[in-house]
Amino acid sequence: MRWRWWTALLVPLLIFAWMAPDAEAKKSTIKKPKKPSRTFESALIDARRSDGTLPKKAALAAFETAIGPLPGVKAKPLPRRGLVDGTGAVRAILSEFADELTPAQRRAVQKLLTKPIRESRVVPEGGGPVGGRARPTGMSKTEIQRRLAEFRSEIAAHLGRELGLEMRYSVGALPESAPAGASGFTYPINSASENIFLDPSQPPTGCMIALSLDTPGRDEDSVNSILAHEVFHCFQYSYSGRTWG
Repeated sequence: MRWRWWTALLVPLLIFAWMAPDAEAKKSTIKKPKKPSRTFESALIDARRSDGTLPKKAALAAFETAIGPLPGVKAKPLPRRGLVDGTGAVRAILSEFADELTPAQRRAVQKLLTKPIRESRVVPEGGGPVGGRARPTGMSKTEIQRRLAEFRSEIAAHLGRELGLEMRYSVGALPESAPAGASGFTYPINSASENIFLDPSQPPTGCMIALSLDTPGRDEDSVNSILAHEVFHCFQYSYSGRTWG
């Protein structure tokens, strides 16, 4: 009878020993979650120093990716995924590294950023309540202008101060190299001059908003969010009291 007792004890142990490797093998085949894809913004965040500034190489790569090519730049372009706003890329080049650009690079930046200014319109003071719907074929320039004016009024009311800058805008003036998802970029200007490299000790007199909102298929919330985002950049520049401060 004792052999039966040993058999009853050993059989489960042998079955467990036989199944254990199979269970471990199944565990090893479980796929780990995929690492999130790098985006334009996440790449910039990773590149920033502890004080929030960008290395020159990263700033040049961001400008090339968001706005257009610059001669002599060997930096690897950033991911185009998630790129909807090029304001940070423009500001980094004009505020932090303007004096370090080569003459050819300065000419390229000048050409890329003054084209929207030449094609721009002034947003008049005032504006009715934001409403209406974005057309399937794209929003008209008149409607974009009206909404920019209204968002300026709304933001000024919340801040308790007027913008104090001439606001200009252009539609469809983004460089051809800009990705399809890019919606626009904003930067301070001197309305009396087409020279984009302004004196950093002087405040701007205007604000330039370059948009590509004539792209079909944008929903209402997306359009309003983009416009309000760009208008607020103008208030940021007016608050600094300096062009790049």
